[in-house]
Amino acid sequence: MYRFLGSALRSLKRLCRDDYEVHRGVTNCGIDSFPVQLARVVYDVVERITHIRDPFEKEKERSNKIALEILSHLEKTILSEDHPLSFFVLTSVLANQIDMGAYNVDLAQLEQRFLHSLYHSAFFIDRFQEFECALRKGKTLLYILDNAGEVVFDLVFMKEIKKKYPQIVISAAYRSKPMINDVTEKDLASIEPILREGIHFFDSGSPYTPESYSPRSAKPSKTVLNTATSSSPKGRATWKDCSPSANPLCTSD
Repeated sequence: MYRFLGSALRSLKRLCRDDYEVHRGVTNCGIDSFPVQLARVVYDVVERITHIRDPFEKEKERSNKIALEILSHLEKTILSEDHPLSFFVLTSVLANQIDMGAYNVDLAQLEQRFLHSLYHSAFFIDRFQEFECALRKGKTLLYILDNAGEVVFDLVFMKEIKKKYPQIVISAAYRSKPMINDVTEKDLASIEPILREGIHFFDSGSPYTPESYSPRSAKPSKTVLNTATSSSPKGRATWKDCSPSANPLCTSD
């Protein structure tokens, strides 16, 4: 809880100097509150004081642009040859470093850091075989999107899943309103249509993840979550806030 609060305050410091109201709001939350619930408290204070609804709008636009440039570079180099599905899992997971709520992201160094990580990284805990087994048997996949920029590699991953397992219907949930640099419908619209083809996108009905804070979650998102044969929630906060009983196999970075 306190680690999240510290990162949230650092991230929003340039917009809102009144830390007292933020601390007071968070103090009223229970010690067991989810990170996304605390983020909503911070965002409500910032929006009320600054009248800025989407503090990370420019950063999200730039993140998507840089991610598309990285993808273009990869397509001209290593992606010119066929790669196993596990490779696209890795690119999707590495892209989770574009999280402005958890890290101090330097967008100027993003491409260099991402490519270095891609060439020098491997999974410490690798459950890909279990995930692919679920894909072989599955009919539907719910993909809970996380951050702008990162979403570009999520879309590529989903297209590769669809290519290998065409029987799977893929649904992807985006946030209903701005939350740090998480993906909204507007952020998705700025990405090339070809990357979005064949995927059903829907509003989670919440600035949080579906089911993460049930009083505010929309009924359609709950239905998709509860009926999906497998799901892929991106990010640690998403993983913690997803209903553990909703799916037989839940994978996360």
